[in-house]
Amino acid sequence: MSETPEVRIVSDVSTLKALASVIRRRILSFLEENGQATSADVARALGESSGTTSYHLRLLARHGLVREVESASRRERWWCKVPLDLRFPPVDENVPPAERDAHLDLHRQRLTEDLAQLSGLLHKDDPADLAWTRMSRSSVRVSRAQLDELGAEFQALVARYAALAGDGQADGASEATALVQLRLYAFLDLCVRYRIVQFMARGEVRENAILSAVITLLGEMGYEGMTMDAVAALAHASKATIYKRWPGKAQLVRAAVDGYVAGRLATNADTGSLRGDLTAVLEALAGHLTAEFLAMMSGLVHATRTDPELAAALWPRLGVGYGTALPIVSRAVGRGELPAGAEEELAGLAHEVLEAHVLRQVFAGGAFTPEFARHVVDDLVMPVLTAYQQGEGNVAGITGRADV
Repeated sequence: MSETPEVRIVSDVSTLKALASVIRRRILSFLEENGQATSADVARALGESSGTTSYHLRLLARHGLVREVESASRRERWWCKVPLDLRFPPVDENVPPAERDAHLDLHRQRLTEDLAQLSGLLHKDDPADLAWTRMSRSSVRVSRAQLDELGAEFQALVARYAALAGDGQADGASEATALVQLRLYAFLDLCVRYRIVQFMARGEVRENAILSAVITLLGEMGYEGMTMDAVAALAHASKATIYKRWPGKAQLVRAAVDGYVAGRLATNADTGSLRGDLTAVLEALAGHLTAEFLAMMSGLVHATRTDPELAAALWPRLGVGYGTALPIVSRAVGRGELPAGAEEELAGLAHEVLEAHVLRQVFAGGAFTPEFARHVVDDLVMPVLTAYQQGEGNVAGITGRADV
């Protein structure tokens, strides 16, 4: 009875790279067809040196893809392919880039080999070989989960026939048998995908027009004066389209502000020092707190006083909120610039000082120059944090951290 192949899910980068090598794939194919062989046997078959094949056999063994076979000869090492049912997880958006690249390299290599073999068979046009060829093409609309089920059923079916063949019990076993290559390729219909992308692109243009209209109207009319009718008219969209995407005005305003500030803040800038990180955030405000943005925020001031939820959503968009300060402080703790165990308190302090002086500059109409950034960091934030380290600070009354 043949050995039942072990099912192995391959996702580690090193094994994927080992499988993607052309010569190692040829070695595995040779061992699968011939059973056991020495490195010299493999070298003669592939036209390589025995030193080369010996190296690759040892590497494949380290990944558990081949194994050494016990032999009476002490001078020669015999190898065989480990019976494996190798399976590869879907390469979706959750796969890390290095692993995704390794998967794609292997898949391209395998597909190239398959196409070359099939093309050679069809061009050879030998009736004896074509008699073993079966082809079928289908398309079906399925979910990702259903596609996984389909693949599992295909693998189970192949495994059943492989077991029957190994036991000599396959139907028609009295007839000649041959090693037949089976493949299951399931891929997205690119023509349909193109139409989907085009549709999504049109939807994105419409959404951007709506959000841009919100920013403009907030600056001109304020939160109370901005109506869904005005947004629809300015964006050349229907109110039904707007309400289908955003259930109310508050949600629409938050989306508009989020879209406006996206990519404008340097909240994750790692300059290598606490002072540098704080300065980078403040200097970035020059490009973020534009006249258009400040006009919009001034139109929201009254609304934030009466709508705490709106205030909690909007004030952090100034770019100096607690969510900005905490990663900066955490990096400083990791570098030994600030004491460990007090990250939240220190971030709260930095946040309150930064926000107070940024808002003062906003309402005074001051510019966010490099000199302003250096003044706030060197003369205000750093001394406060230093005083806290020396036990001179009292942060028990910090309240800004909780609501923004």
